[in-house]
Amino acid sequence: MTIKNLKIEITPSHGYVLSKKIDEKWEIYYTIAGPAQNSCKTCGYPLKKDEECKHHHGLENLKIEYSIQFIGYYQTDFKGYPLNKFTKRILKMRAAEGEKYYQELLFILNSLFRNIKNKIEINWGSWVPTSNTLLMRIAQDFMQYNHIRIINPLEIIEIDNQINRIDDKKEYVLKKYKIKEACNPKTIKIINNNIGVIVDDLLHTGYTIGRIFELFQEYHPKKLLGLLFARTSRGKHPIFLKYPNFP
Repeated sequence: MTIKNLKIEITPSHGYVLSKKIDEKWEIYYTIAGPAQNSCKTCGYPLKKDEECKHHHGLENLKIEYSIQFIGYYQTDFKGYPLNKFTKRILKMRAAEGEKYYQELLFILNSLFRNIKNKIEINWGSWVPTSNTLLMRIAQDFMQYNHIRIINPLEIIEIDNQINRIDDKKEYVLKKYKIKEACNPKTIKIINNNIGVIVDDLLHTGYTIGRIFELFQEYHPKKLLGLLFARTSRGKHPIFLKYPNFP
């Protein structure tokens, strides 16, 4: 699959490889997440044998069938400096200069989804409410490209922007995001008993996307899929060093 000067291939040793055309030659730009031999069924985080994943507390109590797919691993030095090329792209997406990487990020998202849509039929899509206009644009264009019915999250979710950020992430998202009292019956009908995809940028504890899943769950979707750009945690798990397919 190619778009202008970008190409994604799947290799046995590296999983997904993003190549870029430089001086008429295709050169490996960076590698992105491929399947690990032992990994968490919820978020794909590489695990040692018989180890339990402890990196998505916010998804533990969901009463709906769901899965999470992510593209790469997000890692900084905790001072904001990216430690891999993929993290640099995510930081750019979240900043004013992200427009330069719009095509690349949309292309990667579509490539990831290409390997999913043959296994599952997605009926509608939305995104985690955000002030990042580029993320919203990528989510909407991704859904249009893949012929997925778009639902603006603000049709379902009411946001309290007066809530100050607090250390307890669970309490914070419960207060910040609530179900809208009046929702369009046509929107409810689209969600009900159908499979939906929610797009977001980062998965850390899972409390934010978990809360969004809970609110959409009020209208009884058949299944929810989280499609995120990156997976992160407070520190890089040593096992990631054994997997060259992670950026």
